[in-house]
Amino acid sequence: MLAAIILAGAHVWDADSLDALCPRLLWPIGNTPLATHQFRWLAEVGIHNVVVCANSDTYLYQRCFGDGQSNGLQLAYYVDRSPRGPAGCCHDAAEIVSAEQYVVLEGTVLPGVDLLSLLAAQVKSKAAATVLVNRTRGAFSANGLQDGTPAGVYVFSRRAFEFVRRAGFQDIKEMLIPRLREAGEAVNAYPVDSAARVSDLESYLAVQGWALQKYSHSDWLPQEYAWRDGLLVHRTARVDERVRVVGPVMVGPHSRIEESAIVVGPTVIGRGCTVRAGGVVGRSVFWARCRVGPQANLDRCLLTTGASVAANGCLYGAVCRAHGTG
Repeated sequence: MLAAIILAGAHVWDADSLDALCPRLLWPIGNTPLATHQFRWLAEVGIHNVVVCANSDTYLYQRCFGDGQSNGLQLAYYVDRSPRGPAGCCHDAAEIVSAEQYVVLEGTVLPGVDLLSLLAAQVKSKAAATVLVNRTRGAFSANGLQDGTPAGVYVFSRRAFEFVRRAGFQDIKEMLIPRLREAGEAVNAYPVDSAARVSDLESYLAVQGWALQKYSHSDWLPQEYAWRDGLLVHRTARVDERVRVVGPVMVGPHSRIEESAIVVGPTVIGRGCTVRAGGVVGRSVFWARCRVGPQANLDRCLLTTGASVAANGCLYGAVCRAHGTG
């Protein structure tokens, strides 16, 4: 039996971080919460039992995702109050859902890796753990291999969690994996060229292009959206015929782009947003109810819910909040 554990706990140290703006599993990626992409990835390989480990944001995840049935899952939640750390949360989550193998995802990881192949490698090797690693970054030793740094995805056998202490902070990379190796348990690296994850504004903007590429396939296309000339438009959105679009661009429900505006992708515009006449938007993300004034110009920006840019305003690489620009 397979199960998954999503490590979504976060402690906000920087007021300008993405975690300070919105709980990470709810970050919109292509107008869809990040967790929904993870849920679909897991369900496609037959993993339907998932435990979400979080701290103060747990009630928000429960309100948004409920018992998981809408995503074809059975969701459970573990509230990390101690904190227990990543390995500690895995140990405790495994007591909620029993399985032989656990796929563990950090909450900032996006699908893209062949999960079936990763699971097959774990089962064939009979290892205690298989660690997805990026080949091109740093150095990580797993079972004698130097293949890169952990990419935020692991497969653990149930017996691996026997090496996690039942109390106190327990890390995966610094505690659990060294203990496994000291005990003679196999820990294998599974190298990939790159694994997508969100860590900052730059990576958050970049993964929108990943989502729009996924949406180009009919089985990933969100309901009530349709493509036309590089523009993915919700049926309730309105895009003036004089708008210039260099796709891919996504326009969400009840949003409006007025005449003579220019939108350059990858750009994702959320629900109830407006780009006024002559506005220029490039490689940016709008959450909900955002406003861009006439002749405003912005590039590589994030507009959070309710944010606005004044007429003739000019922004580059900024986070714009409802009360002003970050």
